[in-house]
Amino acid sequence: MSYPMGSQVLVLVHPIAVDGREIKELNVRRPKVRDNLIASKKETDADREMAMMSLLTGEDDEVLQEMDMLDFEALQQVVVGFRKKDGSKSETSKKA
Repeated sequence: MSYPMGSQVLVLVHPIAVDGREIKELNVRRPKVRDNLIASKKETDADREMAMMSLLTGEDDEVLQEMDMLDFEALQQVVVGFRKKDGSKSETSKKA
């Protein structure tokens, strides 16, 4: 069985300009349990999601807040894709 790769580059449709730096793409890594634990300490769902996206991209929340919603939705889909198994069949443990 193959799983999605360890990271993915997301090319932004609308690049971000922050502090004189233009960001045209984001390198998004697979989430780990540690990321979920860190993000879960935030008070609101929105803050938890921004914390998770910041951890997975290595960009500050303030940078990600400048993203166009089209690009942010694409980022969300990348993260959701990391949590899916390849193929339509799910495997369960089998007892011998």
